[in-house]
This record gives sequence, structure tokens and C-alpha cells, in this order.
Amino acid sequence: GFVGLFGLIVGYSLIIPWLLRVSLQALQRVKHLQRQLLLRMALRGIQASLSRTALAIIALTVAVSATVGVSLMIGSFRGSVATWLEHTLSSDIYVSAVAPGESKVQGTVNPAWLEEIKRLPEVASLSNGLSTHVSLDGMPIPALVLAPAAHNAQGFEYLAGEPRQVWQAFMQGNGVLVSEPLAYHRGIKVGQAITLQTERGLQALPVLAIYRDYSATQGMLVIPRLLFNRYWQDSNISSIGLKLKPNADVAAVEQQLQRLATQIVSPSPISIRSSQSIREFSLQIFDRTFAITNVLRLLVIVVAFIGVFSALMALFLEKGREYAILRATGFTPQQLSRLVLLQAAIMGLFAGLLALPLGSIMSLVLIDIINQRSFGWTMHTQFFASVPLQALILALLAASLASLYPVKRLNQLALRQAFSQVA
Repeated sequence: GFVGLFGLIVGYSLIIPWLLRVSLQALQRVKHLQRQLLLRMALRGIQASLSRTALAIIALTVAVSATVGVSLMIGSFRGSVATWLEHTLSSDIYVSAVAPGESKVQGTVNPAWLEEIKRLPEVASLSNGLSTHVSLDGMPIPALVLAPAAHNAQGFEYLAGEPRQVWQAFMQGNGVLVSEPLAYHRGIKVGQAITLQTERGLQALPVLAIYRDYSATQGMLVIPRLLFNRYWQDSNISSIGLKLKPNADVAAVEQQLQRLATQIVSPSPISIRSSQSIREFSLQIFDRTFAITNVLRLLVIVVAFIGVFSALMALFLEKGREYAILRATGFTPQQLSRLVLLQAAIMGLFAGLLALPLGSIMSLVLIDIINQRSFGWTMHTQFFASVPLQALILALLAASLASLYPVKRLNQLALRQAFSQVA
């Protein structure tokens, strides 16, 4: 996948000089632009030195396109995770056993919680689950043993399988649900049976559906409690999901549960959290995880600075005589500075615009090919209006920074020195 992506970048880069030549010629034919002397000179200067300016624009284009592609991929990933959390967290409040010092659901909840929660008048329905592992082909696989309630029907986004039929069969304990990563890595299809090692020996269990899941890259199974009880003796629970009545106060119910936590002794630490707080916490972790992408933008500026700076310095050295003639014919140092700054801005603008299609294509490759091969899950591709704007600003900023030193050198160029260079 990465080799293919590299070939895509190289191929796109090879057509950039032709695109620049065609675009520069077209711009110079625009009547309105022909009245702008500095702009015409800047465009002609870039075109005349395309052997140097094109390389700088290519370097900047590739660097900025990387930020576009990664930003679109991360934005799509975040949007997909947020949507998945909306589906998955179908209960309003969760009472869970957690590992000490962690937020991972692990351990057991005292069964007394079920009886106490049933007495709360605000509770419309409740479900419970057991987080465990089962053996598939000799490998331990995470599994959720779910005793569902009616509201859990909306808790899964099926990629394969008819939702109503799947849920009815699941409620009857007729099979298991397989997460997308597990199905991808093991080649599991709906309708086939997977063989699990149970306390009653090997058992072939039908696959009812494949559902979207971002919780485990190795994948996981969801087993109905009715089916689990046939082959395993573990009756423990790890979590309880509460669906409240429409007008119930979630915060008030949370406080009641917190008071219960001081009265009920549980073998594991208990976490009581609303679905909203879980979503917010999960997305905060997501944002912290991908905060490193800000470094990518800094690297883009560095790469672009070197490329554009080298091109502008080469132009400064090569066109010293041209600059001298311009000075002799009446150009001021300020006008020459504006000319170089304008050339840098045009190069940055071209690079930013050319980076958008390449970055968009890169994001599709990252989302639809590389991401699935790496993790086994798919995501919804999303485009964000802010990404192109950020790309253009980034390219213009990098090119403008690279032009500062050449502009300084121009301002320091004495007229006598300029005439001596012409001679």
C-alpha cells in the first residue's frame, strides 16, 4: 500500500512542471493581470526559471499534500469514531467494573447492583455484560457476553446482515456478532460458523452479522447471554447499562448510584459514568493521540522553507544583472523586494492549490487501503472545508518565510555594486 502511495506521489510530481507551464501561460493572457506590471514580471520570472522554481513548488506541494491527506484521514477517523460511539453507547448511564488505575472494563460487579438499580423509578430498562476472552483457533479473542435490553438494538452498526432479523436471532441466542477487524483478519463471512473452545468442548457457532467496531484492532465477539450459558458456567457481569425514562435527570440518577457505590461492596473498583461523559472522554483521548500531527505541519514549513529558499537564492544569484538593470532604470529596492515577495507568494499559492487534489487522493488511499490493511476496520470518508484553507495558508506562510533572506540581500545591494555586476 505504501509503495503504491509512493508511486502516486512521484507520478503526480512529474506532471507538475507541465501544469505550471500551462497555468503560467494562461495567467499571462488574462487582460486584467496584464495591467499589473509587478505581477506580470513575477509570473514571467517563475516561468523563465521553471527548472528551479518547479522543483521548489514540487517539494512544497508534496509536503503540504501530506498534511492535507493526513488531516482528512484523521478527521474522517474522528467523525467515524464519534458516530460509532453514538451507536454503541445506547444506554444513558453505565456502571462498570474497571481495572485498578485504568478505565478498561475488567473484573466483576456485585450482583446486588442489579436489584438496587431495578428499584430506581427513573430506570426504563437495563442490560448487562461480561467482558471476557474466548478461544478462537487457539488464540484468545476479546468477547462481550451481552444480556440485552430493547434499547441495545440500536447499539450496533451492521456492515453485513439485515438488522431486524439479526437482532431477533441474537435475542434468541442463535449466534454471535463479529466485529469488522476480526472478520477482516480471519476472513469471516455472515452465515458461516466459527469454532470456539468452550467448557463443553469445541462448538461451531453461527455468525449472525458483522458490525463496525473501533475498540480493538484484533477484533472481538459479542455473544448473547442465552448462548453463552449453554457452553460456559461463568455467570458474572462486568457492566450494567441503564436506559432512563424520557424526563429523567441523568445527573441526579448518577448521584444516587454514587451513593449506592458507598454501600455495596464490589470485588472490583466501580466506575459510574454517563454515555455523554464517556463520549467526551473518548474523543479527548483521540485528540491527544493525534496531537503529534501538529509536528507534521512544522516539518512541512521546514521542508518548504529549504526548497523555496534554495530556489529564490539561486534566482537571486543568477538574476543579479537583471536586478541591476531594473535598479538602473528606476526600480527602487522596495519594488524589487515586492517582486521577490510576489514570486514567493505565487509559488506558495501554486503549491497550495496543487497540494489539494494530491492530498485528497492520498487521504482516500490512507482511508480505504492502508488503514484497513493495518487495523482491519473501515471508516466514512469526510471532507472538511477548513483543510484546504489551512493548506493554502501553510503553503503561503512557508514560501513567504523563505523569501525573507533574499529580500534582505536585495535591500543591501548597493547601486555601485549592481553596476559592477553588470560590467
